[in-house]
Amino acid sequence: MRIEGQSGELICKSCGNHFTGRYCNNCGEKIITDHDKRIGHFFEEAFHFLTHFEGKFFNTLKAIFTAPGLLSYDYCNGRRKPYFRPLSFYMLIVILYLIFPLFSGLNMELRFYNHLGLFSGINQEMIRQKLEATGYTFEKLSEVFHQKSEKVSKLMLITIIPMAAVMIKALFPRRRKYFYEYLIISTEISSFFVIFTFFILALIMLGLKYQPFFDIDTKNESPLLFYSNLLIVGLFSAIAFRRFFDQKLWVTALKTLVFVPFFSVVIYFLYKFILFLVTMAMVH
Repeated sequence: MRIEGQSGELICKSCGNHFTGRYCNNCGEKIITDHDKRIGHFFEEAFHFLTHFEGKFFNTLKAIFTAPGLLSYDYCNGRRKPYFRPLSFYMLIVILYLIFPLFSGLNMELRFYNHLGLFSGINQEMIRQKLEATGYTFEKLSEVFHQKSEKVSKLMLITIIPMAAVMIKALFPRRRKYFYEYLIISTEISSFFVIFTFFILALIMLGLKYQPFFDIDTKNESPLLFYSNLLIVGLFSAIAFRRFFDQKLWVTALKTLVFVPFFSVVIYFLYKFILFLVTMAMVH
């Protein structure tokens, strides 16, 4: 920044806007002073980032687990300062899951795609074509497929959000003006799903695995994992919908009973089918 003339007016180096004050009123660029160039300020910025990050992260986490729907309600009504941006929070959770995978989760071995409900026929044909095109044995193709899908499966969890948002919009068509708001509540529900399934439930099942009376393979899906998700995600969604859309309790309950089976179809079939298509396209 530099002073221009006697008026004390400044020119923003980022956007060229003329302004007065400490920040550009057009792009928000801050005036750099001698204090900003001191070593002490370097560490001040690091400390501010950590405390600012920690505060918003735990505020967001607390809101999700103690008051389902509050994060979405506040965020869509202009109260955003205390929270992480919902999509940024979701991506952060997915990255943590990518770094610390306690479950293989939704990433299945290639052989299971031969029996993926309505998509099994398509999957079988694609596998046959890929075997012919690459010359791989099924075992080799499975190995390459797993290497590709292991990371892609986590990153593609973002596809759950718009698919669930479409269903929520269909269930609550007139409760919110913009589709953006349906994406926000969908992001909150999806965040809870990832945290509960791949962190909380994973740790519980991992602990039970080492009990002599309980035998479970934490590297694969199980009925306990599936039905726990349906129950807990259903309860969470019902409370979140009630708070966010402000409908009668019995109406919200009925709509949640429709949403939960759809959400499970999105998670366990549509998402897996899309993952299969993307991963197969990456196999050469």
